Amino acid sequence: MSSLDLKPGFSPSILQALKAKDKSMTPDEKLCTLVFDVMSIKEAVCYDPKHDVVRGFEDYAHLGRSRYIANHACVFMARGLTANWKQPFGFVFSSGTVKDVLLKQLILIAITELEQIGLCVKAIICDQGSTNMAVTKSLGVFSATSYFMHNGTQYFVIYADRIAPKMCRTCSQTLTTTDSHSEHLFIHEKNYSSTISLLLTPSKYVMELCLQLENAYKSVCEEMLHKEAVKKTLNFLPHQCSDCSCP
Repeated sequence: MSSLDLKPGFSPSILQALKAKDKSMTPDEKLCTLVFDVMSIKEAVCYDPKHDVVRGFEDYAHLGRSRYIANHACVFMARGLTANWKQPFGFVFSSGTVKDVLLKQLILIAITELEQIGLCVKAIICDQGSTNMAVTKSLGVFSATSYFMHNGTQYFVIYADRIAPKMCRTCSQTLTTTDSHSEHLFIHEKNYSSTISLLLTPSKYVMELCLQLENAYKSVCEEMLHKEAVKKTLNFLPHQCSDCSCP
């Protein structure tokens, strides 16, 4: 890691390493998703002697810096769809959450960077934060669609925090995995306690899948609410009835 030139933006060193790696990959292994997330960081500044710059301020790389001290970082990672690999390759610092206009630019630049080294981005994965929702909406993703177009290519959008492991296990009973050459493609996401399988299909199948997921989600919620109501009711009951022989 010490040999890498790490600074805000997309690392040329890491991208070149990925380019060298993907030369030995099959076309299926080059299929990937772009994952990004924003996290809080401690406010601090320090001097970077290698680049002769003070770090710790808001920094969007070539999109600009500011005088505000950063307290958030947005990290970008590529993750294989059919092969088990993942690689962070870029980050930016922001004061507060990343501005939606800048985040949109960063997403499109990240996709371009990955495809220029030979990878094939099929989807972006993020949570449903207000900024992310604003960005995907500006890209043309609404309730009736689950993808956007960029330079003539279709990219799906997956909101990771909408998919709970139990819900996916429920839906998996009605879904079957097909080989990587078919029109159905599964994402195996391991950020949860169990493996999550998400189906990426042509658009005519997406809404049907979403409906299945929503119905499963409602079923899980109703079960949880029922259990909670029973638990609260039992808390109000005495441990032993005075007028019967209940234990």
